[in-house]
Amino acid sequence: MKNRSKESGVVLVEAIVVASILLIVATGLIFANIAYITSASFTLSSTKATFLAQEGVEVVKYIRTSGWEDGIENLTDGTTYYLSFSPTAWATTTTQEIVDGKFYRSFVVEEVLRDVNDDIASSGTADSNTKKLTVDVSWLGKTGTTTRTIQTYITNFLE
Repeated sequence: MKNRSKESGVVLVEAIVVASILLIVATGLIFANIAYITSASFTLSSTKATFLAQEGVEVVKYIRTSGWEDGIENLTDGTTYYLSFSPTAWATTTTQEIVDGKFYRSFVVEEVLRDVNDDIASSGTADSNTKKLTVDVSWLGKTGTTTRTIQTYITNFLE
């Protein structure tokens, strides 16, 4: 009987060790799954924000093509604008718009200066047919606000 009692104690200890190991493995798998879901969610938001920024550049180019004087030249340099879509066309507005219930897209146009060689420079003569365009898309995530930015130049190529 003494041997059987010792064997029961050993089996009990082994069962506790096995249960502990399974608990540690299960906890690790749960935390890995949470990290994966969080990472996938951020990647999805980041990719969508990048696409929205690219769309913003294309919309401003569309507005430019519709008429430089009416669409781009009348925008105040350094002012933050937003894009809104009416049933018939895109338009610029100073009222903030939320895209897909999560993203804030804005853009700014700035004056472009050219030097004596007609290169873009930090000082020189203003080029009335070229604007620097900066499109920002931001969203609030779990760690704070994240922003994707695209900068490019747009020109009045129809002039």
